Amino acid sequence: MNLGVPAESAKQIATFLVGYGLLTEDQLVHATNASNEGGKGLMDTIIEFGFIDEQVITKALSETYELDIVNISDEGSIDLSALNSLPKKFMVGNRVIPIRSTDAEIDVAISEPSALNLVSGIRLLTDKKVNAYIASLAKLTNF
Repeated sequence: MNLGVPAESAKQIATFLVGYGLLTEDQLVHATNASNEGGKGLMDTIIEFGFIDEQVITKALSETYELDIVNISDEGSIDLSALNSLPKKFMVGNRVIPIRSTDAEIDVAISEPSALNLVSGIRLLTDKKVNAYIASLAKLTNF
């Protein structure tokens, strides 16, 4: 498994999980050490060790940031024409997937809270109101 979550985002999510009571400090230290030694991402290691399930992470982020969850692997959950709304390099680099677009609005799927900082940039790129949804880490990575 390689979720490709950037190190800063992974630390932010892990700290959030500890604060939310879903991950202990000891588990975080153990996962951080193993991640550094094994050259794997922190989120990959936390999930691989079975400390927390990816769906639990997605649900917790959804509740905390008041974002609806979108399952981007569901047939029809993405309007393929929306993918042309943002440059591919921007989508890959920022882990953001446009899922629906109208003349006035664009819906985007994100997997980590740091992507919420991109909303104003997406608004400038598209000249549309941006609605963010949360998607699981693996679903967004494998898209």
